[in-house]
Amino acid sequence: MKFIAFYRENFKGKTVPPKMHFLEAHTVNFIRRWRLPLGFLGEQGGESIHHELKGLARRFAGVRPSTSRLKQMLESHHLNSEPENKTIVPQVVPRKLKRKNEGE
Repeated sequence: MKFIAFYRENFKGKTVPPKMHFLEAHTVNFIRRWRLPLGFLGEQGGESIHHELKGLARRFAGVRPSTSRLKQMLESHHLNSEPENKTIVPQVVPRKLKRKNEGE
């Protein structure tokens, strides 16, 4: 990391603060391992996702069973957070159309 190298070069004799050590020694490995940005771990990120999930819970409150409700909530969040995902979601083809197309 260029910043840490700069700090050590220009502030010789100063200790490296814990947050800088964390960035230097742990952050990159954490992001690579979990493929999760650090914003989700901060208070603001947590509050943001909590607010969004509460809204989705209200939106899908009538869906039963709870496993179907959760699935729809997660799918909705997935598509809202990254709209490009809509292009990779397979489209459901009704059975009648499938059979008709297979017979041709």
